[in-house]
Amino acid sequence: MPTVRRRQAAPLTKPGGEAAGHSGTTAEPGGGATAGPPHGIRGMQGLPRRVRVARRLARELPPARCGVGWIPRLEVPGAEGVTLLTDHYVPLTDQARGTILVRTPYGRGFPWAHLYGVAFAEQGFHVLLQSCRGTGGSTGRFEPFRNEAADGQATVAWLRGRDWFTGRLGTIGSSYLGYVQLALACDPPPELKAAVIQVGLHDPAAIVYPGGVFALINVLSATAATFSSQGLLRATRPWCAFRWATSGPPASCHSSRPVARR
Repeated sequence: MPTVRRRQAAPLTKPGGEAAGHSGTTAEPGGGATAGPPHGIRGMQGLPRRVRVARRLARELPPARCGVGWIPRLEVPGAEGVTLLTDHYVPLTDQARGTILVRTPYGRGFPWAHLYGVAFAEQGFHVLLQSCRGTGGSTGRFEPFRNEAADGQATVAWLRGRDWFTGRLGTIGSSYLGYVQLALACDPPPELKAAVIQVGLHDPAAIVYPGGVFALINVLSATAATFSSQGLLRATRPWCAFRWATSGPPASCHSSRPVARR
């Protein structure tokens, strides 16, 4: 069995953006073997330091079942030709328990990396942390609530072509991460077995117009959270979210509130 390195400068990928193989072992003194990242997959030491520190401090989590590999910045095809950047947390085991998809406009780093990525991968799940279109390096334009169903379905279609995908998919997340789950569940793919929606919203109009009155503080809070992952330059240009808020949510939000159109 060839020895594999614990850390790679950059992942080696096949056409389509996935790493060439997921199973691998490294020899231990005494002849035993322990799971380790195969060539092209970064080990835990390849994760950002703040993620590794956060995981070490999370002592309430159950003991790890397996090691974790990491493939950052996969290019997953979304709807309408956009590219959705995705980080893949790989369980280093031959008995994967399924796949968890987390789609977010708030970046793929802290806290999602250790809260979902590492925590679930070390329990045997493949975890995909994906930036919604127009955020976190994904191409296209971010229009809140408008494209999440189509991009979610496109991601599931991409998953079907992965040799490591077991056909069992779950989703998890709070707030906007909960909305994207509801958008996917409106027309659930057969692979979707569970959705953990935490403090999610099903009616975006209720956030912007609670009680029928425009809530500027809610809009500004959501805008700041979204653009905080895009850097200072993008943070100074929240006109897209503000225009959506002042014009009303898109019809695709399935809201009972009439949508104002210009």
